[in-house]
Amino acid sequence: MPALIGLEATDVPVSVTGGVDRGGDLAVRADGSGFVVTYEAPDDAGGGIYFKRFDANWQLVQGPVAVNTVTANDQQAPSIGADSAGNFVIAWQSFGQDPGDSAAQAGVYARRFLADGTALDAAEFRVNTTTAGQQREPHIDATAGGTFLVTWTGTEGDLDPIGTDVYFKVYDSSGGVVVPERAVSPTAANNDCGKDRSELASFLAYNGFAGGVYVAAIDLDGDGRVDLVTGSAFGSPGGHVKVFDGSNLAQTASYLAYPSVFEGGARVGAADLNGSTALLIGTGPALTPRATAVDPLTGQIRAELLNTPAGAQRSVFVA
Repeated sequence: MPALIGLEATDVPVSVTGGVDRGGDLAVRADGSGFVVTYEAPDDAGGGIYFKRFDANWQLVQGPVAVNTVTANDQQAPSIGADSAGNFVIAWQSFGQDPGDSAAQAGVYARRFLADGTALDAAEFRVNTTTAGQQREPHIDATAGGTFLVTWTGTEGDLDPIGTDVYFKVYDSSGGVVVPERAVSPTAANNDCGKDRSELASFLAYNGFAGGVYVAAIDLDGDGRVDLVTGSAFGSPGGHVKVFDGSNLAQTASYLAYPSVFEGGARVGAADLNGSTALLIGTGPALTPRATAVDPLTGQIRAELLNTPAGAQRSVFVA
């Protein structure tokens, strides 16, 4: 079993500098042998992006390592994704680095690393193609094979009436662009990634609940069509998880992830755990944050991935 399973630990400070460190994100190795934390900390010119690697016993293996090579102005909001081998990519927003940008305008940059922390890229590369306005708040996800997707918020190059769209770009494991910059909003002029962009389906996962829904896509039965897993957001007793068949959206499973007294919500994701599909569930705001791998159809816990001590008061995102 992965070494992180069942681990009980006290709070471990990730970063200690002379200033304020913030904006962290974490990626756990698929085999449970360790994890990487990325965060923002002061550098010579403001805020910079760093990472540290830890083993399964929460002991520091490497770091802090500076991620950004351009240090002018601020670098903020890091996000990290890792493949099954532990290789990882970190994305962040950097102010004044895009061509023509002022120090108040941000662009999205990324850099790839091997599992041992060796940089694959000599320097960061710009993710956003559009450079006018603000490109910021990146989020990154990686597949087991190393393909990675970066999303971010942009304020130029679209027809959105409120002036903001969410964009994405997809790269292969070697850093080559697979899908160029695209806008997610159906009102955006360059959104040609979703056929005719017509709605495929619409349904209420939780009747009478207005607190929001987390969604994950998993092919549970091997029919080549993704099934949908939903987790209720903050305010729903027990963190209600439901599974819907991808062919007809019929509900195939329904269970509470936690005791009904917990109302922090259930954030859901998918992973391959020891050769079979598992559902990842992370707590919303909680005094005892947890991340578990469960059987998608029964909710039975297969692995405890993160179990922090009471009083930590944190949320857990899973992907």
